[in-house]
Amino acid sequence: MTRFEVAIPLVTALALVALALRFRDPARRTPVAAVVEVVSVTLGAVLLVELVLAGDGWAEVTAISGLFLLFGVTVASALSMGRVIGAVMLTRRCRQVPFDAIISFGAVSVVAAFLSGVMLLAAAGVAVVILVATIAVLRAAAHPWQVQPIVHRWSWGPHRGRDLGW
Repeated sequence: MTRFEVAIPLVTALALVALALRFRDPARRTPVAAVVEVVSVTLGAVLLVELVLAGDGWAEVTAISGLFLLFGVTVASALSMGRVIGAVMLTRRCRQVPFDAIISFGAVSVVAAFLSGVMLLAAAGVAVVILVATIAVLRAAAHPWQVQPIVHRWSWGPHRGRDLGW
């Protein structure tokens, strides 16, 4: 039995379990979100199969999967900071949110995504970088975005500006 004969059924089962768990959230059951979830989980499964089949040993598989995770997380972080910045700008609540901190965190996320993308590019090639970035963007798009919950998480109330002398 080859790795190919084991990897495909195992990854398919993991993808179906992941999809079932993701569909427990009612917001992900809308038609558009469901399609995005299915595409995202399918691309993740393809990536996982490619990883299992490409690696020669546990050390190589672990190193490359770490790069996949690092790049995916940093892209997702940069996207979430973009959402926060958009929420602050749309609601004009710059006085309640430390906007310079948001910009700093966003810049750090973008730089980290760039550097981890370069490392992944060197290790796995352009196609894998595009695939991981697509999965991260689809993950961010699958969850509905609403401005108010984001602003409320980042808000310190109406007295924040006065306390800091704004």
